[in-house]
Amino acid sequence: MTRLILILFMLLALASPALAQWEPPLVMDDPEARRIAAGEAHETGLFGPYCAMVSVFAAREPGDRGRRLYVGLVDDIYDRDSRVRMWRGPVADGWWRLAHVPEYVSDVTEPNPARYRITREVLAPGGRYHSLMEIDLESSPPRVHLVEGTPSVPGSPDSSPLEEMAPLSESMRMLPRLFKRRSFLHNALRLTSYALWHGDSNLPPKRPPEIKAWQTTMSSHLLLVSPYDRPEKAMAYFLPMRPDGWMLKGLLPASPRYHGRFVLEMFAGYLYPGWYGRLVNYYSREIVTVGMDGMSITTQDAGYVYDEATERFEKEKPAARPKKTR
Repeated sequence: MTRLILILFMLLALASPALAQWEPPLVMDDPEARRIAAGEAHETGLFGPYCAMVSVFAAREPGDRGRRLYVGLVDDIYDRDSRVRMWRGPVADGWWRLAHVPEYVSDVTEPNPARYRITREVLAPGGRYHSLMEIDLESSPPRVHLVEGTPSVPGSPDSSPLEEMAPLSESMRMLPRLFKRRSFLHNALRLTSYALWHGDSNLPPKRPPEIKAWQTTMSSHLLLVSPYDRPEKAMAYFLPMRPDGWMLKGLLPASPRYHGRFVLEMFAGYLYPGWYGRLVNYYSREIVTVGMDGMSITTQDAGYVYDEATERFEKEKPAARPKKTR
């Protein structure tokens, strides 16, 4: 009986959104950060210096004057306290296909440069021009310059400096740690979803005593809702911190009473004591309803496990109770 009460208490403490927050709730109160995150394109990569994650955003300029390139870099994505930098780049009609430079080597024993490739699109008299550009974060100052394509496109120089954005607000410091972007359109609104990579090292000391640093990483998830053509009006919502974070399965058909809101099916991690008291990672199925006017979370079911081979969530099959050994 005592064991049952202990298990129920730990499950409540670890699965409850309110009690799982051992850090202050996250907020994105910088409107510029929200505008950039709610932009039309975002890509990330780990193909530079070891453990460094690069990210690029293409954010619509006010007045629809093109898409400005923003570049972010986290020196060590696995370290919560690692240095984070961002740069403001030139404007074009599109930026995509972030890739590594030809000399990149996937072997972790080989040093790699902080240089990357990206495709620039420019609409100019005579047609649509695509150019292969290089983002060079090692030059002084960092630059983006032409590698291959039509030189001297009107209004788009072959080389442009990247302006470092410093100091960064706490909201801006989150941007280079965003990944797994997904976007949905509904009733003239855009929903942009991001996973947030907090880092595995240097976990905060203020956490439940039963959670050890090597057992799990608590992560949140960012949802932004904005008018389709007004990313500067975006509202930002962070989901509660969860072991291994949240995974977005998809957008559910919205009923009439959810007009102007997105209804998402998501899975959230939680820890549950297994046999002999060892904490085991499971997932609960959650319905997240979000719009310009707020967000709500409703737990539907629990006890799911994630199958990496099929990339599906399934109910764990009952296992035989371990036999006691002498």
